[in-house]
Amino acid sequence: MNMHKYLSLLLLTLAFVFFLSMPGSKANDCFAGDAYAGDKYEYKVARITTIGIPEELLNASGEEGWELVLIHQEQRFKYLIFKRKAIDGYEKNKQVAVPSGK
Repeated sequence: MNMHKYLSLLLLTLAFVFFLSMPGSKANDCFAGDAYAGDKYEYKVARITTIGIPEELLNASGEEGWELVLIHQEQRFKYLIFKRKAIDGYEKNKQVAVPSGK
């Protein structure tokens, strides 16, 4: 009989811990669009037509903060996909605005 008592208490405790771990609102979901405040990344794609992967390209991209995340091969072309964290206010990450003809 004592075993059932402890088992019930254990299940009740687990249910309580599970309830406390549930998110309070949908605003914290990573699919919340504009409400998502996590890291933002920018990407670049380099197309390679030579045999092998040029080490110079990898080193130059690494110096600029790019990280190689994927190599995709399609027939005779290789595509290297790089990413780096986009930093707010950092001029290198911003696109240049084209002035309007006012």
